[in-house]
Parts: sequence; C-alpha cells; structure tokens
Amino acid sequence: MHNTFSDALIEQLPIGVLWRYLEPDTATQRVYCNPAAQRLLKLDTGELSIADINALALTMDTELSIKKTSEALLPNPIQQALDGELIDRRDLLFGQLPLHLKSLRFSVNQQQVCAALIQPRDHRLFIESAETGDMSGIELSLRDTLAFDKLISELSSRLINAEGSQIDQHIEAALAAMGQFGLADRCYVFQFNATLDQIHNSHEWVREGVSAHLDELQHIAQEDLPWFFANMREEGLMVVHDVATLSAEASNERELFDSEDIRSIVCVAMQAGGQLIGFVGCDMVARQRHWSEADIRRLKLVGEIIAQALQSQQYLKALSATQRQLIEANQRLHQLVGEDSLTGLANRRQFDHELDTEMRRSMRQQQPLSLLMIDIDHFKSFNDTYGHLNGDDALRTVANLLHSHFKRSGELVCRFGGEEFAVLLPGANKSQAVESGGHLLEKMAQLGIHHAAAESGLLSLSIGIACAPEDCGDDPSASAAILANNLLQQADQALYQAKKEGRNCVISTLLQPSQALYDSDE
Repeated sequence: MHNTFSDALIEQLPIGVLWRYLEPDTATQRVYCNPAAQRLLKLDTGELSIADINALALTMDTELSIKKTSEALLPNPIQQALDGELIDRRDLLFGQLPLHLKSLRFSVNQQQVCAALIQPRDHRLFIESAETGDMSGIELSLRDTLAFDKLISELSSRLINAEGSQIDQHIEAALAAMGQFGLADRCYVFQFNATLDQIHNSHEWVREGVSAHLDELQHIAQEDLPWFFANMREEGLMVVHDVATLSAEASNERELFDSEDIRSIVCVAMQAGGQLIGFVGCDMVARQRHWSEADIRRLKLVGEIIAQALQSQQYLKALSATQRQLIEANQRLHQLVGEDSLTGLANRRQFDHELDTEMRRSMRQQQPLSLLMIDIDHFKSFNDTYGHLNGDDALRTVANLLHSHFKRSGELVCRFGGEEFAVLLPGANKSQAVESGGHLLEKMAQLGIHHAAAESGLLSLSIGIACAPEDCGDDPSASAAILANNLLQQADQALYQAKKEGRNCVISTLLQPSQALYDSDE
C-alpha cells in the first residue's frame, strides 16, 4: 500500500500522524498511527480500530474554556479529522498533555486521504514560534513578554481604579491596546442579557481603515446565531482561522462574518461570579490569520480584566440605584410625616416648621409675612346632616380649592386640624392677603356645595388674617419663635372675630409683638 520511502519518512516524523485506510482482505476500516502518535497517545500498537480511536479521551483545556470538568469530547476530534472535517484545535488535552490537533486532507492516485496530525503544544504565553503562521509570522520574544506584562499591569490598574463614569472609556482603551499589540483589525466586547439568549456589542475598537459595526450589532438573538451561542455557552471559546471553512451548521455565522469582510475570528467568554456575562473577541478583516494559543491566552487575560470592570460597573450602577431609591424613600417618608393623610396637604407638624423658617426669613430680609386661618362654617352640622363620608369629601374639595388658589412659590397650605386650615403667604402684605382671601370666598361659593343649615344654603368659609410687617424684627427683644407664636394667635383671634360677625367673611389684623396673647373662647 505504501512505498518504502514514504513509510520510512512517516515513521521518523516527530509529529504524530494518524490516517484511516481500508484493509483489502476484510474491507474493515483501520487506523494507522506512526511511533510519534503512539508515544503521545500512549498506544501499544500502530494499528487501531475505529472503536480504539473513539476510546481515546480528549478533553478541553479548562484554562482556555469555561468548562469546569474534564469531560471527554464527543464526537472525538481525532475521529472528526479522520472523517474529513476541517479541524485545527489548540485547546485539547490528552490526560495532562496539552495537544495541538490539525486535520489534513489530500489526494493520492485520485483517492481522498484524511489524516490527523498531533503534537504537544507549548501553552506558555510567549514562545519562539516554530510556525510561521502564528502572530502573523512575528516571533514572540522576551521583549514581547515584558511588554505584555506591562500592558496587563496598566490595564488592570486603570480599570480597577476607574470611577463608574470612566469604566467604558478604559474598556475601549484596553481593546485598542490589545488590538494594536496583537495586530488585530477589530477588537470588541459583547454582553449577554440575563437569560443568555441575546447579545449586544457594548464596546469596540477598529484599526484605521476598518469599518465599525457596533451600532448594527445590537439585540442579536440566539435564533440569529445558534451555532455561536451554543459554542459560547458550552465551551466559552470560538476559534476560526478561516471563515470559509465553517461547517453548514454555522451558515448564519458565516453570512454575518462575510458581510463584515471577516476572514478570521477568535472569541473568548467572559465570566463574573461563575456566570457567563459576555465575550471579548478579535477579527481579521480581508486577510486570514492562524490564531495561536498565545493569542487565545492573552485575549482571555484581557477578557478577565474587562469582566471584572463590567462587574464593578454593574455593582456601582446597582449601588447608585439603591441610593436613589433610599433617597426617594426618605423623601417620601419625610413627605408622609409632614402630610395630612386625608387631604394630602401639609400637616400641623410641617406647618410649625415652615412658620418658624418663614418668620426668620421675614425678619432677616425685612419682608412681610401673612398667615390665614380658615375654618369651614357649620361643619359639625354638615357632618351630622350628610354623614362623615360626605364630610370627608367636603374636606378634600376645600383642600383642593386651597391648593389651586395658593400656588405661588413659597406659599404653603396645611390642614391645621379638623375643619381648620392655615395658609402661609411669604412676602404678602395685609392688603394683598385680604384680597386673596376675598377671592377665595368667591371661588368657594362657586363650588356650590349644598348645606341646608347655612343661611346661604351653601357651605362657606370664615377667614382670619394676621400680617407681620416688614419691620417686625426691629424689636431686639422679639425672637422669631415669639413672633411666630404671636402671628398664629392673632390670626386665630381674627378668625374668631370673623365667625362672630356672621361667618363667610375675612377679618384681618397687623401683628402687634408686644400685645398680650389671649385664647379664643369659641
């Protein structure tokens, strides 16, 4: 079957060679392996059956993939090569031995011969490459080693110390550095969604003269690239030296790669917390490249740094969102503490605080401050006649009227208690406050809330107004607390007077700081 010269040559090759042939006597398919292959695969003989080949347990190198266990690969990659599939894998282990497996197809006397070439692979990051295709023919030296170490150190330091708003910028800088160092045409990061059935291109670097595709590669579904998604989820590694050799099951992927003029591509999964979050990849555009194991390992290192940065970014976003939620919750809690539950107006607690604040501002800026005390007339009889539910509705209606009427900046409407309301009008003098109170009575009448016990037949309001003039703070003995208390008491007394004079009217007074305080006996 073989001439003596070719047999002797194959026997002496340092590279393991396996090929399949048909025994002429029995028509049984057998596999021949040379001594180098026997040593690598620990075989006792050079004549094997197909079953013997399938029994050879080849596994993926877990340092290059996301696989956590060393399960035998099915189908067997050697068998795939002998079946004529295009195989070029640098991610294999036989036991603990790192292997490089490459398929070979050629014709002899018009017969197709399919063979598998195996040899140990040096899994260090930098080696003096014996294959001219590795790193586009560049021999990796100690200088490259030091340069890459420095690059990784700088990238790691920048990304670890980056603030949330700077992380995207540093990731793009990392991709640029990786692309320039590794002589790639395009480098990028894709991220998975939570269910791992959709990806989007989040970061991209392209060499000058190479087109960018980041905006186009958004929301790509699993159905669009099924072969690729399966590779990423199961192995976390996709190495394509020549896009033209992709199998039929990767037809969607090849169509996409061709549309972007990609000739060679390598993608390495990124994980965070043991979960797949995305991948980092490099493309060669309009030219092919034979990706070396060093290429894959370097890309994986950069991917790990970027994954940590993305995880940090997500943590910072989550922390920021939590802080916003806490702030909003605290604001809402503060609002609830200072809000009347029935009407939604400020309550007495908030009113007391705002009265003190506005009085201090009035004294400091020498601006007037008016206070209106408002009471719903004959409200007890309204409740007795129409029931408490209608009474609550009336309270809410009056509250809405007050809220819409007093809407200038700084004006505050509160439910003071029961059917009584208070309104603060910063900067309003007595005449302005009285005018505003008169308009309020007109609007109240226009609501037309029926009340049989009222003289007018309608629900009405009584208003008492007290105004602190511009010079109320001139008396050095008058503190803000005393003046605020006096203003409240005098507005309440004015309200008492309004009710005494027949209700549905406005009574006003100017603040007299030295005036003795008295209680209303309504």
